[in-house]
Amino acid sequence: MNSIKENVHNFFKRNFFILLVFIFISMVTGVLFLHSKFVIGTTDLYFHWQRILDLKSAISHGDFYPSLALDKINQTGSAVMSMYPKANLYPIVLLSYFFNDFTKLIPIIFVLRNLLSFLISYYSCYSYNKNRKVSFLFSISYTLTPLLLFYGVQGYDIGVSSSMIFMPLILFGFLGLLKNNDWIELTIGMSCIILCHILNSVIIVCFLSVFMIFNVKKFMDKSKIKSLCKAVFNTVMITSVFFIPFLILNLNNKISLPENTWLLNGTDVQTLFFSSLNNIVSTASVSVTGVLGLVVSILLYKRLNLYSKQLLLISIIFILICTNIFPWSILEHTFIKDALQFPTRLYVIPQLLLNLLFAENIFKVFDKKVNSVIVLTVSIFIILLMHLGSQKQMINANRYNDPLNKPFWWHNNFVIKSNSDFYNLANSSAQIQDYYPRATLNSSYVLNNHLATYDNNKKISFVLKGNGKYNFKSNIHVKRLTIPFIYYNGMTYNVRLDGKSINYGHNNNSLMTIDNITSGNHVLIIIVKKTGLEIFSYFLFLIGILILITGIFKKYFKTI
Repeated sequence: MNSIKENVHNFFKRNFFILLVFIFISMVTGVLFLHSKFVIGTTDLYFHWQRILDLKSAISHGDFYPSLALDKINQTGSAVMSMYPKANLYPIVLLSYFFNDFTKLIPIIFVLRNLLSFLISYYSCYSYNKNRKVSFLFSISYTLTPLLLFYGVQGYDIGVSSSMIFMPLILFGFLGLLKNNDWIELTIGMSCIILCHILNSVIIVCFLSVFMIFNVKKFMDKSKIKSLCKAVFNTVMITSVFFIPFLILNLNNKISLPENTWLLNGTDVQTLFFSSLNNIVSTASVSVTGVLGLVVSILLYKRLNLYSKQLLLISIIFILICTNIFPWSILEHTFIKDALQFPTRLYVIPQLLLNLLFAENIFKVFDKKVNSVIVLTVSIFIILLMHLGSQKQMINANRYNDPLNKPFWWHNNFVIKSNSDFYNLANSSAQIQDYYPRATLNSSYVLNNHLATYDNNKKISFVLKGNGKYNFKSNIHVKRLTIPFIYYNGMTYNVRLDGKSINYGHNNNSLMTIDNITSGNHVLIIIVKKTGLEIFSYFLFLIGILILITGIFKKYFKTI
């Protein structure tokens, strides 16, 4: 125990000043947003906050890992809570208990997100190269890029912005595997990113596959293969809590994916470099520091180590794939369009790699001519100024957008200026059809308007009471009532009408049906029960966490 205390004490003693700087810069990144007193509104803001509020409601009713949406998303029983990772929502739910003002909560989330990204990026880099200056500069340049600013604020894509926090952990975890057969950091990084965002998980695996091909000879070593298998096996166990319910739903139902009406086009090369060099908040950008990392690495190519040369080449490959140089049109009618949606999503890889190359090589440019501390200080100051400049441009571009003074209905270019605006966002009935059974898409109207149907489309209005509870009134006896609630094969429900458990079924549109409804007022409650496989996934998750904790103690506290 004394060894643990000593290790922790020494770590904070050595890095205390860096921690203070990270805290200070994180707070600075939130000042302009707090001062603006509004939150930029997008469709993703609505989507993610429906999920956040549904999770918050589920937790308040004792379900800490809900499978279906029973409170928000029109209380339709949508599978969006299982089909989309939700681990990244829990910290936001927790913060929402302490901060009631929405216009303050969002900037605070942004500040804490940046702080976490600084810490993980720094620790990941330093644990591999033992160079404080490079690690410090990398953490700042990577976290304060326009790409992360877009996903974190402008587009409000919680999945992408949170998953990008863990990409440095995966990169350096894999480098640690190549160098020392370490598997801990890679396991933590991959587990976290999978529990945040599926697509970025696939993209990072594609990157690792290419990186692995470059170093295939190293995997002739059995110990390296063993370490890789440990990482894969442990990651699968930890993330089973997500992918087992995910597979249950996909294998038992024909699930509709988010609609994609855009053409699959790469970025114009001129647009890419214009956006990057001007630090424009956009998905098609690798930032000023990324461009500098590319240029400097090419100029100093002979002085790069083997892995840096490989990362430079992989960066160039990913950039070329993202642009219109790559023939994206041939993939227009393939599954890749539905899965990827936008080729710009791939920029997360060159953004990561080029900012690392920038941090590694900017000191070589000045070498002994300028003190490295001066180079570091000036670089960080300029990066922070550019970041704040990008924030200012984004705030000015949205400042005069209309507040959301009526219920949200699938539109952008609005702002949230008060809790009443947020109420219009949170309590909108705008339908989220992602991950419906395909057959249910034909029933969007009755779901959106909370209508039960019987006898050739006669209708009864349902009143949503939250958490799977509904009130309705029937003027006659109804033999079979189709209710505005989605039925998923593979899920187990407990349906209670007026306090009594009843049988249920479903129609051809995958809507739940109940029989023999008497005339009068009724209370219907639908409870989603945990399946045996879901409970098994929790068990696998706990075992995976225990294995990981054991590995951490063996690596960092060997003297105990």
